[in-house]
Amino acid sequence: MKSSWKSAKLGEFIEILPGFAFKSKDFLLNGVPVVKISNVTPPCVSLEKATYVSEEIADQHSDYILCCGDVLIAMTGSH
Repeated sequence: MKSSWKSAKLGEFIEILPGFAFKSKDFLLNGVPVVKISNVTPPCVSLEKATYVSEEIADQHSDYILCCGDVLIAMTGSH
C-alpha cells in the first residue's frame, strides 16, 4: 500500500531562524527580555532570571522577537 504522505522540507512551510548572539555590552537590568538557553525549562520558558536589552536594540533585531504561536526549539543546554 502506497502512503498518501508526501516528503517535504520543513523550510518550505515555515521560517527557521537560529538564535541571535547579542553583545554582552547591550545587556541591561531591565527592558526587553532576551530568552537564553538557561531560560528554557521544559515545558516552559522562564523569564525569572532573564537578561534584557533596550527597545532600540530589540527593534534592530525585530526578526528575533518571539510572538504568540512561535515554536522555540532548544538545540543545546537544558532541553
